[in-house]
Amino acid sequence: MKRKIEFLLVTGFKRIVEIDDSLTILELKQFLKNTCFIHFKVESMRFIYNGRELSNDEFLHSNINYIALATS
Repeated sequence: MKRKIEFLLVTGFKRIVEIDDSLTILELKQFLKNTCFIHFKVESMRFIYNGRELSNDEFLHSNINYIALATS
């Protein structure tokens, strides 16, 4: 199933991306690297939701509609 997720960057930039629910966080980072955030390295992307960094082997919960995207 597809759904839309809003990514919020520290700079204030927002990007809405349609994703497949079956992607892990790592697969989602690779998808973003290949489509809309080509200037970020996959290993430097950190997804933060509700004050917690999401690990690469997790799946997104169905109630998540936005994610803060930080880079190191």
